[in-house]
Amino acid sequence: MVGDFGQALALARQGDNEGVSWLYDTYHPSLLRYLKWEEPREAADIEGDVWLAVAQNLKRFKGDQQHFKAWLFTIARRRVIDERRKRSRNRMVYVVPESLYAYGSGGDMAQEAVDSLSAQEAISRLTAGIPKDQAEVIVLRVLGGLSVAEVAEITGKRPGTVRVLQHRALQHMSEESGAGREPQAKRVGKRGTRKR
Repeated sequence: MVGDFGQALALARQGDNEGVSWLYDTYHPSLLRYLKWEEPREAADIEGDVWLAVAQNLKRFKGDQQHFKAWLFTIARRRVIDERRKRSRNRMVYVVPESLYAYGSGGDMAQEAVDSLSAQEAISRLTAGIPKDQAEVIVLRVLGGLSVAEVAEITGKRPGTVRVLQHRALQHMSEESGAGREPQAKRVGKRGTRKR
């Protein structure tokens, strides 16, 4: 049985299924939530591409568990960008015949779909009304559980920029939720007069 990241990584590099399963089980939920936020319809396919890239490059990876997580999300972000470029070149519309909706899978898969939609709606509400770069920082920090430095590395921004984007996003969300709507007292100067 795999006990920690180091052991899982060593086993996965040797092609051992337990090591690979540990890595997948540990990072799959947050990675899929991030991809569903970025590309809801293509998330599962993109995630498959991400794990394939991880498998192909795992032997060259160097670092600890946090480095691995940052590396994984960097690959994911790049795959999202590639998918958007490909889609902009191929502008195709896919139509699913209504007759296919009659064949539901039932059981747990149906509940997973409902849960997934609920999570996606919550993420969409959370990031609604804020600029894309702010939303991406919030999603990587909250859903991905990444540090400021890791988000900076993934997005190609400076850590200070990431902090500012996060602060602005949180400030906007606070104002939207009503928490920031209390009247603000005007600053008072040394002599008791109000500053304007």
